[in-house]
Amino acid sequence: MPLPSPKSLRKTFSYNPATGVIRWCVSPRGGQVVVGDEAGSLNDGYRRVRVGKRRRLFAHRVAWALFYGEWPPTALDHVNGDGTDNRIANLRLATRSQNRVNSVAQSKHGVKGVFTERNGRWGSQIWRGGKLHRLGTFDTKEEAASAFVVAHRKLHGKFSFTAGRRP
Repeated sequence: MPLPSPKSLRKTFSYNPATGVIRWCVSPRGGQVVVGDEAGSLNDGYRRVRVGKRRRLFAHRVAWALFYGEWPPTALDHVNGDGTDNRIANLRLATRSQNRVNSVAQSKHGVKGVFTERNGRWGSQIWRGGKLHRLGTFDTKEEAASAFVVAHRKLHGKFSFTAGRRP
């Protein structure tokens, strides 16, 4: 099923680029939705908007289409990492790889790229271009984290997010 045109979206939704909020301009579904209500619902850290009877689209993609008048040609990245913050200033085009590097740590230590070695020391590693690069073995978690931060910023530039958690 093809995506609806941004022009047709504008008949159904309004978008405030300063707040990132998408609102209903019409009341679909027989009065279950009130004109002016915020569109969509939260699911897995992202807002999704119902378009038509069955289609649910990510609100950040709908926001982009409403603002720019075209669907984003690539993935979109939330600059601050908050998937519910759909302000246009917080959305940027990204490859899937760039989007992944701007994510929160999936480490049990709460620090991206850091792990414990079998010998009790700390290791650091980074993925780039589908290849794992070992950065070394260190005496402390802080040293391993520092090596990761330097490598991550060098490899990923403005998409680099190295903290374990969002503030």
